[in-house]
Amino acid sequence: PSPAPEAAEAPGASAGPADGPDVATVDDPDELLDLAEESWNTRDTATALAAYARFDAVTGTEPDVPPAEDAPAAEWFRAARRLDGHGLALTESGAMPEAGEVWERTATWFERADEPARALAVSGRVGAVLATLGRREEAGPLLTAAVEGLAALDVPRDRIRGSRIRLAQFHLTGGDPRAALPVLADVDDENGDAALIRGQAHAMLGEHAEAAAALRAARDAFRKAGGNSLLAQASMMYAQIAGHGPEADESDVRAALDEAVAHAPAALDDAPLLRPVAHWERGRLLLARGGAADAVPDLVEAVAAFTGHGRAEEADQARIDLAAAYLGAGRALEAAETVEEALAALARNASASASDPDELRRARVILASAQRDLGEAEAADTFAEAATAETDPAAIGHFLEQSAVVLTEGDRDAQAAERFLAAAEAFTQADDPYRAIDCRRRAALCLLWSRQAEESLTVMAEARDSLSGLPADNPAAITWHTARIDYDEARLLSSLDRLPEALDRADAAIRGFTALDETDARDTVETLRRDIAAALTDGS
Repeated sequence: PSPAPEAAEAPGASAGPADGPDVATVDDPDELLDLAEESWNTRDTATALAAYARFDAVTGTEPDVPPAEDAPAAEWFRAARRLDGHGLALTESGAMPEAGEVWERTATWFERADEPARALAVSGRVGAVLATLGRREEAGPLLTAAVEGLAALDVPRDRIRGSRIRLAQFHLTGGDPRAALPVLADVDDENGDAALIRGQAHAMLGEHAEAAAALRAARDAFRKAGGNSLLAQASMMYAQIAGHGPEADESDVRAALDEAVAHAPAALDDAPLLRPVAHWERGRLLLARGGAADAVPDLVEAVAAFTGHGRAEEADQARIDLAAAYLGAGRALEAAETVEEALAALARNASASASDPDELRRARVILASAQRDLGEAEAADTFAEAATAETDPAAIGHFLEQSAVVLTEGDRDAQAAERFLAAAEAFTQADDPYRAIDCRRRAALCLLWSRQAEESLTVMAEARDSLSGLPADNPAAITWHTARIDYDEARLLSSLDRLPEALDRADAAIRGFTALDETDARDTVETLRRDIAAALTDGS
């Protein structure tokens, strides 16, 4: 969090500088402190820091020099306010341990100034820093004491808002969203911070409707404030929640992702992963909705940004999506090159817990498909490798069938026959008799083309025997598969000069295709029949 002096405690990154007043024209020290605190609370970081620097110039003091021991409370109060700003500047630069030390002194100075509410609020910020540094056992009591102490004082609710948000964040980052929600029960959503945390908590609890509603409120508030990285963060989370429901509104999700991309900060030190994740999510949405070509630019941006931030794991995952988009867009060469780079990284990390076996399988399938589209013989082995990584018989059958098809196109018919038969066995296990029969029929043809005629007859007979296992409630499918076997068996018998049997099978195929009104298939068989009949006439 970027801890603000009072109420505007915000999860995530602060906004960029706004068009604030010209601090160089302000000479009153207290007015400068008011301006600095107000600017920080509205996330105008540049104006806040400029006002603190102007205070130093006007007063000729250093921010961390205490007043004299016997100085009046008003002087301690002014010094504490300035020291508070020094802690804020340190958090902005990422110097969290130093900020914690400064705020410990700030709390003491506010106590000397008889400002218990301010002292408690700053102690809460010390707790937030300790939590950031992993010192949660020390952080929890400080954060809780700040909330409880401020509630016991006669101060407006908005004065303790920041402390409640800090405590809620503490519970959230500790994996206890149920503890976070009651802390925010009476905190308003005017500037979106509380709503964002509520959305995160409900999301962690699987309460998607409540999460979406809270995130919508956060987005509205951040948008009203002019839009910033918090708007991007809320929009991203909203898209992730709303996009996975059964009644997801695609246009709503797309609008949220567009907003996330538009407002995600470009600076490397300001929510660095928000922009690449926004591009990644939008690219994946477009890819899932069939817009592969449109998804490519977003996914290219995601890969480049993740790589630039040294996030190799995310970059490789995004590369797989990019390869899928290239493949869907008909850019097979780029798909192959991209997924091969991802596969090399996944193979290096195969033993690491971060390596995702599902992503590895998906990458292999994309590579195999790209190789197939490029006409590369290696596709057959890659599809076969994909089959070995599967446990689902239907998936095994599919990849073995694809491998066999590539082998047939490369005239490797004997090996193709083996793959078709293995695919048929897998489809039988998957209770898919239609594809099992089709693979056996195609295996028989491959055996014929590889000059294994007797084996071809045997496998074709097995395919015919399997027809009896087709569901009786789908007679059209039975007729179709029977006619195809009749046609291919006619071709097989004709090649063996068993012409009368071939003619009978051709006639049977013609009857089947005619019954289904499949005129193109029937015409193909009739051409074969004329050739068989002519051969019979010549032979007689």
